Amino acid sequence: MATLEELVKEHSDLEDQEREQLSNLIAEWMLLADLSFSDLLLWIPKWNEGGFICVAQIRPVTAATSVSHDRVGDFQARGRSIAVDRAEQQKQIIEHQGITAIPIIKSNKCIAIIERFPSSRQQGTLTDAYLNSADKLFEMARECEFPPHNAISTTTSPPRVGDGVLLIDNLGVVQYASPNAISAYRRLGMATNLAGVNLAATTVSLLKKHGVVDEVVTLIARGEAAGGAEVENKTATITLRSYPLIKSGIKDGALVLVRDVTELRRRDKALLTKESALREAHHRVKNNLQTVAALLRMQARRSSPETKRALSEAERRIGVIALVHETLTLEPTSRINFNLIADRLIALTLELAEPQTQIVRNGDFGDCDADISVPLAAALSELLQNAIEHGMSPNLITLDVSQDLEQIAMVVRNKTNSKLDVIEGLGLSIVRSLIEDELGGDVLVVSQELEFRAHLNVPLQK
Repeated sequence: MATLEELVKEHSDLEDQEREQLSNLIAEWMLLADLSFSDLLLWIPKWNEGGFICVAQIRPVTAATSVSHDRVGDFQARGRSIAVDRAEQQKQIIEHQGITAIPIIKSNKCIAIIERFPSSRQQGTLTDAYLNSADKLFEMARECEFPPHNAISTTTSPPRVGDGVLLIDNLGVVQYASPNAISAYRRLGMATNLAGVNLAATTVSLLKKHGVVDEVVTLIARGEAAGGAEVENKTATITLRSYPLIKSGIKDGALVLVRDVTELRRRDKALLTKESALREAHHRVKNNLQTVAALLRMQARRSSPETKRALSEAERRIGVIALVHETLTLEPTSRINFNLIADRLIALTLELAEPQTQIVRNGDFGDCDADISVPLAAALSELLQNAIEHGMSPNLITLDVSQDLEQIAMVVRNKTNSKLDVIEGLGLSIVRSLIEDELGGDVLVVSQELEFRAHLNVPLQK
């Protein structure tokens, strides 16, 4: 399906600012559909004046749909919809046979028309309040005052119509409160009814905190600024989103949406606590491993050359595992970008190698589970160290790697004078144990024509 931007560019000669206005409208027009209990179609006049193209469509959450099929991309010749034709010509909101057309006027030019198909709805206080608000917002949309310009926001969980609706006058006094909005404020600690109270003063009092209150909360609760804010106390958290209502350039109250996000915030905090605990666990493991490595290093200083070499190898292997846990400390998730670990291993290996040594990585490891990262890193370290010990000078070590949905394929290669029986040792035994026994993969080692190659295939699921 073509996007709004593609359809507008293909079928109209609208300028950048006009296209931007339509994009902003589409980003917010769920509010219009829900308040008006209507399906909405957005038509733009074709550049050749032959008719209209539907570039966007939305259905309400608050009512049954009236337009069951998808109309985006449809062409409508002039004369097919009297309301749309008249709205474009007269630049006024037109109602004809139950269908309403709202022209979008920018710089005295009709750049688009919203066609509104209302659903049947039982009359009542809620319905009347929603429809009255919708009429004001449609008039603002006609004058390109909706969505509001320069909106401010301090929340990532904006409310919608179904979450709760408040209507306030120019003094900030609540004129109407939907049942869900009342419930949200009751959970915040309000004991009385919302209707007739000053919303900003009431909201600030429910914060129950000393000192300066965030000015954004006051501006949003008064309906003086468009945007969103979050209100939190010890018992609950709600989000507010304000839409000042403008009539003939004069403020005419405001629509404020309310959402109870208490449980959502509690889950967020629980997740943060879990991540913090995981980060602390990896940090402690790293510290413990570094302590063990330091003890081995101290012991090596007082040992024979052969023992010193063995202890140094053990220290290096422990350091590799510590490196993985250090990386997991920075990214405490169940999956990690293994490229970060591989590049650090390459850098550490080069620090201990001859100056003529070069290691080149081709391809990406991608993400893999944390429980795969430790044995895979240890195996890679052994292969790189093995290539350095048996490589020819100048030593170019190539690491080719790729990942698909099922496995990571890795090939380490370099030039060597050593025969395979010489190369085979503790290092490659460790690699086979890690890859084949622990990860369920396979290892193929080849040494021919002065080239050493180690092929590893590691399944992504252990």
